[in-house]
Amino acid sequence: MGESEKRQTPRIPVPVYIQAFTESFPVGILKDVSSEGMFIQSTEPKEVGTRMDLSLRLPGAEAKIQLRAEVVRVIYPPSFYETEVDVRSGKPVADNPGMGLRILSASPQDLVSLEGFLRGSDTAGSEAAS
Repeated sequence: MGESEKRQTPRIPVPVYIQAFTESFPVGILKDVSSEGMFIQSTEPKEVGTRMDLSLRLPGAEAKIQLRAEVVRVIYPPSFYETEVDVRSGKPVADNPGMGLRILSASPQDLVSLEGFLRGSDTAGSEAAS
């Protein structure tokens, strides 16, 4: 079963680069997002099960949203592997490394902001297709 088949909600590609931060440290670039999760492109992805408090500013938003998320999938950069044992372990490797995260919690206000962004992106995408 493919990763997209496991998702309950479709991911919306983010039209601009958005840095995601833990505290004041950037963890990567937000590539796509849904109301349940996101993919952050990163050359240093965290391990599956890692929980993070993230801060990001969505396009058109005045304030950053804060959310708690858990790493559920990792794609390692090709340079991650240094030994043959690592290669045989079956860890996914790609030129577009990063991590898939499941959103665990956010404030009601931040969830409303995220939903508004997703609705606006969905509308813009369907208008462009017309």
